Amino acid sequence: MTAITPQPDNARRSGNAHPLASPVGHPMGDPASGTSAPVSASSATTASRTHPPVGSLVSAVSVAVAAAGSDSTPRTRVSAHRRQMLTQQLSERDWRVLDDLHQHGFLTTAHICDLDFGPHASADTAARTTRRVLARLARDRLIESLPRRQGGPLGGSTPSVWRLTSAGRRLREAHRPALRALTPTHQRLLHSLAVADLHVAVRQAAANGKQTVDVALEPTCWRSFHGLGGEQRTVKPDLALTVHGSDVHGAYVDRWFIEVDLGTEHLPTLIAKCRAYQDYYLSGSETKDGQAFPLVVWACSEERRVTQLGTAVARTSSLTPQMFRYCTLDQAGDAITGMGASS
Repeated sequence: MTAITPQPDNARRSGNAHPLASPVGHPMGDPASGTSAPVSASSATTASRTHPPVGSLVSAVSVAVAAAGSDSTPRTRVSAHRRQMLTQQLSERDWRVLDDLHQHGFLTTAHICDLDFGPHASADTAARTTRRVLARLARDRLIESLPRRQGGPLGGSTPSVWRLTSAGRRLREAHRPALRALTPTHQRLLHSLAVADLHVAVRQAAANGKQTVDVALEPTCWRSFHGLGGEQRTVKPDLALTVHGSDVHGAYVDRWFIEVDLGTEHLPTLIAKCRAYQDYYLSGSETKDGQAFPLVVWACSEERRVTQLGTAVARTSSLTPQMFRYCTLDQAGDAITGMGASS
């Protein structure tokens, strides 16, 4: 099982089901009454480039992360005067790189190339340009790469993983004190890279399908609301996506909350998260401006996990299964943009 099969009257694109088994952004409205809320659209353009399958990069990097038990990257303080000079010298593309690193936390060279470097004459040209820009930003001590494994059959062969230095964070968060960056835990880094993989895959799939996509990362995509007892609660998706496109029925807007699951949490924990999304939906906070409630997509690391989670949600009487969709990380890009093959 890779998805929950929708009812025929829920299908937006007739004859074109995808791994999520239901079109996204179709107004959900009240699960009980069947009423729906309209959607509004805004647009963003994306660039397309060949990228490794989602999830493959995470596996490669995991070996390097396990070896990086302590942060051995040397740090030299960048003075306020030097930061002011850099602020005036950085290009628009440099700022995009810093912004993406600030939002994602960790990105590989390939991620940065796909997200921030537009079409070039060839993929090799784009890669060389990316490496040159990253090397310059590293010389300016605004970004740094995580330590790599030394020696062994995989020594030095894993992708470079970048993050902002304290000076880089000061440029992005001038109003906040910049804390010293610590070496991330193995699991945190794998999850961050999986989210970045999915982000890139969705942008590429949208561009290939002549769609546009708006992406909000955490914490921007988090939603706060009041529970039944008036307590403050928050749902924390990994990404919030809005896909804009058109088909034979006209223009459409698809809205998603994305949860990336690498199989490290117990199923009851995931069911509790699903309940939080349903409680947020029932609060009406998301739909008060007339927008449809985003469907929640669980992008899982394994097919087995997809089956387990989908079955657990379907068997939980307090949940509305129609709010949730499931796919593997490798399926996510095409599934979310509605271009995947029927499963």
